[in-house]
Amino acid sequence: MTSFSDDSKYKGAATRITTTPDGDPVKVVETPRPEEANTLGWVLRRQGQRLDLLAYNHLNGPGDWWRLPDHNNQMVPDAVLEQPEIAVPLKARDR
Repeated sequence: MTSFSDDSKYKGAATRITTTPDGDPVKVVETPRPEEANTLGWVLRRQGQRLDLLAYNHLNGPGDWWRLPDHNNQMVPDAVLEQPEIAVPLKARDR
């Protein structure tokens, strides 16, 4: 059984079994689709900011850091920190 914390975007995500090139079976977790949320507002990026601290200040807590790159259409999490303004999603996800 796959276990993720309640604030993980992978909590409740589908899993499947695939095979490595060596023929070993492994369980993988499907990447969830980004949540649909309106934008609450924009945060001006400051040098040295971290996603967990932005999430702590503007979302449910530091564990929701992943919602910022998802909402800003960034596949690589730290890429959102290169934007001059960061969109903050309106609706806190259900837990």
